[in-house]
Amino acid sequence: MEKEHIAEEEDMKRHIQLAKEKFQSTIEAYQKGRYSVVGDEAIKVVEEAIEAHAAKLGDHLRDHAPRFEFFQKYYGPEKHAKLQSLFSAYTGLGYEGWGGKEKAKWTLKTMFELLEAIEKRAGVVVCESKQLPES
Repeated sequence: MEKEHIAEEEDMKRHIQLAKEKFQSTIEAYQKGRYSVVGDEAIKVVEEAIEAHAAKLGDHLRDHAPRFEFFQKYYGPEKHAKLQSLFSAYTGLGYEGWGGKEKAKWTLKTMFELLEAIEKRAGVVVCESKQLPES
């Protein structure tokens, strides 16, 4: 039992660290005007935070669909809809480059909102400041 708890704790810490790295990359991309990268990275930040929450509970998700199901279960339909919208920004802004700066700004705000919900419920902190950076 103790070994499982230690493994869960280490897994959770690893996902938090990955989320922090991806978060920093997302902010830097926004500041440099690399808006398609914002689309790519923002969803990954949130998914790593979701993985950290799951790891804290001893669960391992490893794919979009289980993460989205987990998120809906713990955060409800309204937040789940926001997560789906963020995923749409990932595909539209990240792959097709639509929306530019305004869509990237919306993407960051949505990422912050979802991270706040995860941090509040799961007690995992990815970023201290939820302030929109200058670009």
